[in-house]
Amino acid sequence: MKRFHANRQTVHCAYVYLACFILDLQKALNQHYANQDELNEKMMSVLAQYFGNEEKDGQLQQDLNKAHGDILQHLKRDFPYFTRQQVLIFSYYAVGLPVPLMNLLAGISSDKSVSVMKTQMKKQIKVKASPRREEYLILLEREKLPNWVRSALFG
Repeated sequence: MKRFHANRQTVHCAYVYLACFILDLQKALNQHYANQDELNEKMMSVLAQYFGNEEKDGQLQQDLNKAHGDILQHLKRDFPYFTRQQVLIFSYYAVGLPVPLMNLLAGISSDKSVSVMKTQMKKQIKVKASPRREEYLILLEREKLPNWVRSALFG
């Protein structure tokens, strides 16, 4: 029963978050815009609210910090030379976003560039003595979804 409730909570949290995102996108699309650029700007604003951007953290980064004891603040303190883009990519890997979405959200040109950035961060994390090194490395790894989640998401 404990596993049942944990799985229920996981699915519930993921889909409530997704539903709120879709509602905000729908609201944005229902507004009137002078031109396509204005619509694009509004859509990027909604994306930033949820996923962060070069200027500010989004709900994703706030939730990640809450779940992992301010992990992003520690990452920035331990690696002050990491760019904002690298911190965004770290946060996207930590929650399992698809790489093509990372490209869009972080303004990176290709999947390969994202992978190179991840590899460089991993190398830098491995050689630095940091109390949270293992946590950083775990969060940069792709977590394999349980079969029941994969079936629910991808049929």
